[in-house]
Amino acid sequence: MRLIPTLLALVPALLAAADWPVALAGGANMGLADEVAGDGRGGWSDQGAGNDFRNFDRTRNRYGGAPFSVLDPAANGGTAVITLGSRRFPAGPAAVTVTLPEPRSAPYLYLLHTSCWNGLPAGTTVGTIEVEAVDGTRRAIAVRNGSDVADWWEPKGLANGTLGALVTNGESSVGAYVSRFDTGLTAAVRSLTFRGEPSAEPIWIVVAATLSDTKHAAEPADLARRWTAAANERWRPIDLRQVRVKPGSALDFSRLVPAGELRRLSIDAEGSFSDQGRPVRLWGASIDMALFANGFALGRDLSKATWPGDEAIAGYAEQIRVQGYNLVRLGAYQNLLMRWAAKDGEFDPRAVAVIDRFIAELRRRGIRIYLDLGTFFAGNPWTAEAQAKDPKRRLFTDPAFRANWLAGSQAVLNHRNPHTGLTLAEDPAVVSVLPFNEQDIPFADLNRLGTLPAAEWAPAWRAWLERTYGDPAAVAKAWGVAVQPFAEIPLPDAAALRTGGARAADLGRFMLERHRELLAWYAQGVAATGCQAPISQYDAIPSLFFHALRGEAAVGAIEMHAYHAHPSEWARPGSKTAQSSACASLAPYLRLLASCRQFGKPYLVTEYGQVFWNRHRHEEGLMAGSFAAFQGWDAMMAHQLPVGDLAAPAYAWADGSIDRTVLREHELDKAPIKPFWVAPDPVARASQVLSTLAYADGAVARSPHRVEVVVDPARLFQGDAFTGGMPGVQRDLALVARLGVRVGALRGAAAAAGTIEIPLAGTAKVSATDAAAGMAEGSGDPVRLLALLRSRGVLEADNPSDPLHGLWQSPDGSMRWERENQWFQLLTARLAGGCFTRRTSGEVGPLRVERVTVPGTVAAAALDGRALGDSRRVLLVYATDALNSGMVFAAEDRTTLVDPGKAPVLVEAGALTARLANANAATLHAWALGFDGARRQELPLVREDGAVRLAYDMAALPEPAFFVELAVE
Repeated sequence: MRLIPTLLALVPALLAAADWPVALAGGANMGLADEVAGDGRGGWSDQGAGNDFRNFDRTRNRYGGAPFSVLDPAANGGTAVITLGSRRFPAGPAAVTVTLPEPRSAPYLYLLHTSCWNGLPAGTTVGTIEVEAVDGTRRAIAVRNGSDVADWWEPKGLANGTLGALVTNGESSVGAYVSRFDTGLTAAVRSLTFRGEPSAEPIWIVVAATLSDTKHAAEPADLARRWTAAANERWRPIDLRQVRVKPGSALDFSRLVPAGELRRLSIDAEGSFSDQGRPVRLWGASIDMALFANGFALGRDLSKATWPGDEAIAGYAEQIRVQGYNLVRLGAYQNLLMRWAAKDGEFDPRAVAVIDRFIAELRRRGIRIYLDLGTFFAGNPWTAEAQAKDPKRRLFTDPAFRANWLAGSQAVLNHRNPHTGLTLAEDPAVVSVLPFNEQDIPFADLNRLGTLPAAEWAPAWRAWLERTYGDPAAVAKAWGVAVQPFAEIPLPDAAALRTGGARAADLGRFMLERHRELLAWYAQGVAATGCQAPISQYDAIPSLFFHALRGEAAVGAIEMHAYHAHPSEWARPGSKTAQSSACASLAPYLRLLASCRQFGKPYLVTEYGQVFWNRHRHEEGLMAGSFAAFQGWDAMMAHQLPVGDLAAPAYAWADGSIDRTVLREHELDKAPIKPFWVAPDPVARASQVLSTLAYADGAVARSPHRVEVVVDPARLFQGDAFTGGMPGVQRDLALVARLGVRVGALRGAAAAAGTIEIPLAGTAKVSATDAAAGMAEGSGDPVRLLALLRSRGVLEADNPSDPLHGLWQSPDGSMRWERENQWFQLLTARLAGGCFTRRTSGEVGPLRVERVTVPGTVAAAALDGRALGDSRRVLLVYATDALNSGMVFAAEDRTTLVDPGKAPVLVEAGALTARLANANAATLHAWALGFDGARRQELPLVREDGAVRLAYDMAALPEPAFFVELAVE
């Protein structure tokens, strides 16, 4: 009888571990997917389809190393999770009790859970678990932020919060945490009560729970298996040593930048830049000046190396023109002047000479200038010591910092260029001046405001209170606190600010006054030089507070930045980049930018991008350029360095070698593609080409319709408005009309002709890091707003836009967005294409894409000014993805970076079959192009009646090609 010994052998294993998933079915109140934001029902955190958990795989039985059973919403009346009530979700329950069908003796409780809208300090209670035993004993377990749970956006492992699920939604990388708690009870557990914090901001969501007598080993979701980019049949190496565009090639857009005298731009009645009455589109190349002189190699020490000569500088300026850019942002200007300067405020003469020559060469080619200023302290600005100076804050309070900024900035503007004979102050090529880049970030949210240095800010705060109230008793009455002398009233901390009320509102009013004073001081300092170019300021945070400041008279032009998939820690190991599609969420970063425009002032987008290593960044070019043109923005420039290296590109050698004669070791010297560096990234370069065609070349027309969202000034300091932005339902209107915002009163009949005014409809949470900002989708009624646009003639009755299903089409039919299909298409007379993120085929006007084998953007553009169907020279673009060789990620989802890799760049080799209807089909020929625009090899064409069919596989070419030229020969 072998059966008995076998069973006996299994007994220890059977007794060793036991897990009991807790049935949440009776307490679940929300699903995983949410269709309509803010309606109090549906799914997840009630933030809408672009910001839910629908992509979560609920079918697994283990998350983070612990066993769970997640409810199927289809089998539970549409609900799967417990979403507790909070200020952000008042429709949710304050508490939910789950009674076990059979009591269990278990020392451990595992929770799969997460939180939304969570900006609480570490250690703050997000929720409470009340465990009750059959003998009536109870134990309350506090769930702490930062150790047990954190916000679901860009999640990372915590002390007691293993990253159990990591997915992408329309907005970000999001996730849920696995926490283990001691039940602390000796008797069997009878029930669990999950209790939220209804008066707090965060929404606590319980996805699943399990009682267990075992300590399970953690298995973080983001460390499942490393994935390394390596050359194979799908990923093909490409040599980027030849990146300078050949004059006369299909990638030569110098025709868009005619040389000639540069007149000062005026501002027309609409608030847009014009040149003698003609509208101007400024298509910009953002150049980090320190890297410009560095030859774009991070480690080069120019104190020992040869600085660029006149010929090299002229050649680089010519490449800017050839690539079609008519504006250059001289970014980080002061960094180059001061990096090797002898002392504060004294410019390095070598840097001055390089900048003077560069400006002269730009002007000679008809290229305008956008100028960054800042403080002028000697040394490397990126050292910890330099960063600790915190000039963005101290310019408000420290006279020495102001004196440094003023002396240095006026010296820059008053310096006479020996080649042009002009100072920058009097040079009409300068279109705008930025006093300090992204100075709004240190004041973006309550947490940052709650850490203002008391020694620097408290005296001004107390003086403001005394001017405003006159009597400490009046302050105490307004705030509902005990009376304190003005000299003892502290600055509110983050906790006090989160309670809201009169004290928080007063800090907002105080901050508004302080920012207004600094703005006026900046404007006065620039104007004292005689500079007539408008200043712009506050370019990162899309909150209503900064909308009010951008509306100040001192701000003559508005500038903004926004990104999709901004890396959490640039290119350092551990940095995360969301792998979400911008198409899937209707381009949230572009709609954010639209929500910051103010009619009546020029609007310049001086940083944007769908950032490396996001796998869908191919979407950027067609979407961003088309959207900017449709909105009628005055300037558009990706961040940064869209033109190849000034000298020999050390980063681009095919074998990954580096010229060590002028370089010192730097971890990123070996990486050709880096976040925010456009030139060495084939995908970003292709995006710039498409945006050049859509925006700079005018393929997409400006919308004739304007919608202005009006913010009541009294609303600025009520509730979430101080740190919140325009709700998503109103940002969506940018998909069908030009969108703007204004802080003031509704004008009614006095509104500008063609403008539809609508009042602000709530606010959306602004999430800010030290480098970028984003916004949640918010709430509202999109159907009602769309009905308003139809009634005002913006949309015709047959326009198919259906916001509930994520379908939007511009009034002229040129742009179409389909959220569920992750689809964007553009159809104009000279440019047609689509983002094939999910689709593998599609027809857009004369271009029919019959097959793509890997996701990418496919578009065709006429290069000779004719309609696409009649053009004798057409550029076809099929842009896929690219990575560095040996680039290592923590998992195959490519979210978390382990190693940035090295040259050569690997291009994802896709195959394309496309048909183009064209009147010249009989005489067209096709060539695969290099990234310099040169023809590499001829491709076979099948000529049909009035059309050509092209089929090619990048893997079969000597080198992958994103560009194909079709021309009559």
